[in-house]
Amino acid sequence: MADAWEEQTLQELEGEDWGEPTYDSYVVTTCHRMRRKRVCDLTVEELRLAIGQQMGLKFLLPIAIRKLNDDPFTSAGLYPGDLLRNVARAPFEAWAESPELTALLAELKAIIALFFQKAEKMDDAWKVTCLPDIRDVCEPYMRAAN
Repeated sequence: MADAWEEQTLQELEGEDWGEPTYDSYVVTTCHRMRRKRVCDLTVEELRLAIGQQMGLKFLLPIAIRKLNDDPFTSAGLYPGDLLRNVARAPFEAWAESPELTALLAELKAIIALFFQKAEKMDDAWKVTCLPDIRDVCEPYMRAAN
């Protein structure tokens, strides 16, 4: 069940209206549209994109962590693990924005550990094309766990 704040939009939560997009690209128009959508209604693909653009991290990282707890290989349409990759790309400073996010950092480390335990069962093509990038992005979290 969504928390009450999840019924709001990023625009409402952050108190900032970006207005209409001034550049006609998929990323720009989608990011502007997502800011007006309730965060509980964002798709996994929208979460991946917004987190990758470092939008609303304080609000979107907890939602992404819930999804990754259900399945570390959650795919936003690119490849298994693409959501984890973007979550792990969030700057370390973002995790210090609130006590709730700091607490979620331990969950993220556990998710990463589980992900790599299960990664060996993935097909060879995925291991060659996707795993190295995910490993590079997750490495600082794996080192921090030790």
